[in-house]
Amino acid sequence: MKRQCERGLSLVNVLLLITVLTALIFAVIGASFAIVNVGTRLDNEEACRNLLDKALSTAVDQLRRDPRWGLASASPLVVASADGNGKAVVTFDGRAEGHSVNNLEGEKAQLGWNGAPVPIQSVHLVVTAELGGVKKRMDALISNPRFPFVIASSGAVRSNGPLLVACVSSSDSLDDGLDSGALRPGHVLSNGRDPDAVALLGSDIRVTGDVRSCGGVQLAPAVSVGGLVREHAEARALPRIPLEEQDPGTGDGVTVLEQQIYSGLPVTGQCRRDGSLIVNGDLALDDGLLFVNGDLEVHGVTTGRGMVVCMGRVLLKGGAALAGANLCALLARGDVVVHGDGGGQERNFFRGLVYTEGDFRARDVTLVGAFVGNSSSAGGSKMQLDNVSAVYDGAAVDFEMRYPWGYSGGPGLSAGLSSLTPLVPDLSEFYDASTDSYRVKPDLLAEIQYRYRGRNYSRSELVKLLRQQAPPADFPDWDTALDATEADFRQKLTDQLTDIADRYARTRDAGLRDGKVSLDLSKFLSDKDRVRVVARRDLN
Repeated sequence: MKRQCERGLSLVNVLLLITVLTALIFAVIGASFAIVNVGTRLDNEEACRNLLDKALSTAVDQLRRDPRWGLASASPLVVASADGNGKAVVTFDGRAEGHSVNNLEGEKAQLGWNGAPVPIQSVHLVVTAELGGVKKRMDALISNPRFPFVIASSGAVRSNGPLLVACVSSSDSLDDGLDSGALRPGHVLSNGRDPDAVALLGSDIRVTGDVRSCGGVQLAPAVSVGGLVREHAEARALPRIPLEEQDPGTGDGVTVLEQQIYSGLPVTGQCRRDGSLIVNGDLALDDGLLFVNGDLEVHGVTTGRGMVVCMGRVLLKGGAALAGANLCALLARGDVVVHGDGGGQERNFFRGLVYTEGDFRARDVTLVGAFVGNSSSAGGSKMQLDNVSAVYDGAAVDFEMRYPWGYSGGPGLSAGLSSLTPLVPDLSEFYDASTDSYRVKPDLLAEIQYRYRGRNYSRSELVKLLRQQAPPADFPDWDTALDATEADFRQKLTDQLTDIADRYARTRDAGLRDGKVSLDLSKFLSDKDRVRVVARRDLN
């Protein structure tokens, strides 16, 4: 009996031991699974953070290529993880949770998602990532400030006075002249390193903003500086514009200037001069490009909107009215000289952007825009300004014009009515957003409109109007003459579309989508000096 009892106790002990061991095994297994789950989640969280960083970098690159990204309807940016099991999303859809806001072109601050403030010239980016059951979100403030200087040089900046350096808040205020009470701070920059890199030594000199120099600054006692004077400061990035890329060549649609001297020169579309060019009269720009493979002299006023690119030296001697419609981008490989033609700065004006890789001298003129000298030679560009008002205008810094193409008349009109021309369509109509490219759209060329004596006409309307007049020489009737004109017009328009398509494919300049050429100074800075992240934070 006793032995049987002992055997029963032994069996109970064995069963108890087995139970305890089993529980321990399951506990160890459970703990192992928990450790594995924690480790997996930590790995997923780390991968999710990496995916956020990758999406942020991709979004910043997209903004560098297209600063207008997100201003119109745009598909979300989706960045997938390497294994395809996760994704990060950036969306500008204001209805979506965690949406981004682009305020690069805004004139006042906006509110972003969750009430985040979005200053002008900034983007509030919100990135949401999901991977392996982990959801992370972060936001960042992206800044792309305008080029801030009225006068900027890689070398010395000097004046013997008088000199005013200032800024206007809007180009709309220019039509009635400069209002001294509406002037805002305008800044001067010299990347020169000499002790007198900035030398403002004359009387009646006023800089409403900062004077910044990598070298020294010398100021006469009476000079007024409204901002900071910063000597021996760090160099600031200057734009470098590739001038050769602006050469239109000599193909169809380009007007080749055969003469060296003109009594006046209207520029519509693309014009090219191989050699020096002298204009003894006005240079009238009508959304045109003038490319001079030599030196350029203009002894008259420069009016209208357009671009002048010169591979040599430039002399502008004359002025124009201070009107908002006048805006010229002047780009030169050599020295640029702008002189008023009598009457002082009060009667002589130049409004626009001046970029030179030589020296810059201005006298007896009011300069409205931005003026940059960026010579790579020893000592950099030297800038001398005497009896000058230099006023910053944001419209010049963000220079924009219609893509330069005009049409003066084909074989059927060249001997006909000088006031009759086909209407040039808006080239942006040929941009195809679905393929992100330009293409010929036959429906847009099916019926060509005409301009005659200040009015627009369809072809049928025009033929009825002109039936009483003799057709151009060598054509039996107006229909035959217009057939020849339209064939020539379609061919030249196709050539221009090929040109703008090649340029867009090469540069991805967002302005070309709208049929425009832009010379925003900030886009010619290096990536690190342009669109950049100024703040970021994790939201969970």
